Amino acid sequence: MTKTRVPYTYCVLRYVHDPAAGEALNVGVLAFAPSESWIECRIEQRFARLSSTFRDFNGHQYRAVTRRTLAAIEALKARFRDSLPTIEAMPRTVEGLFRLLFPDPGLSFQHGEMQGGLARDLELAIADIFDRMVASQHPEGQPEARRTDAQVWSTVQTKLEQLGVLEALQPKKFSSPSFNIEFDYAWKNADWHVIQPLSMDYRQSDNLQRTATLWLGNATALKDQEELGELTILLGPPQSSAQRAAYSRAKDLLHKMPVTHRLIEEDEAEDFANEVAEQIREHDLLDRS
Repeated sequence: MTKTRVPYTYCVLRYVHDPAAGEALNVGVLAFAPSESWIECRIEQRFARLSSTFRDFNGHQYRAVTRRTLAAIEALKARFRDSLPTIEAMPRTVEGLFRLLFPDPGLSFQHGEMQGGLARDLELAIADIFDRMVASQHPEGQPEARRTDAQVWSTVQTKLEQLGVLEALQPKKFSSPSFNIEFDYAWKNADWHVIQPLSMDYRQSDNLQRTATLWLGNATALKDQEELGELTILLGPPQSSAQRAAYSRAKDLLHKMPVTHRLIEEDEAEDFANEVAEQIREHDLLDRS
């Protein structure tokens, strides 16, 4: 990325469940720097917040829309990169870019006010905007994290998409009279295998222990769920070497989870994705319709 400050425009993406009611939640950020032919789109992959807010929310449909949107973004990137479009062919602002992606104004994804800025590191600037405008709406305090759970998940998601098995994953809710826990990413052969991305890249070291304790409690609540086969925690480690000791203690807590579980480090994501893909194909879990 160039060291000079680059102008960019961006908008917050909002999910509108019922246009007549006008209720919306921030779910993503779309950004554009024409001088760099740079496009970035981050969309919240988890939808528990949407499901709890909107009645009759369809998680499968939401996930399908987000996949199509991100695929359209990648196609635009390739078009701008490979076709060397003229100034007239390329939008000049993120508003024009949004109209290319969402020509129908009645869709569930709508945009907020167009904003602009200057940044030496565009990726970092958009990550900060996403944390402030989207991740901060989560009750568990995601803005304390340098990276979100969704960013950790993207390391596996990209590989699963390449392998053609991402659609085999589905949401799964476990319930009892005293609790409900929903996972966005799960697959089933005889039992359910669930994957929970977990960012441990916090600004404050005590948040690592707090997060690990939360999931130790969740796993304790899950221990009597007979249909649960295995819980996999996909860990995004802290970037700061000063937090390595706290990270090690947090993993020790997670290893005490009283269910069959695995801890997968982020740098093991590609091997883990290959393993998941192999098991999905082995048990013929892909929808062939």
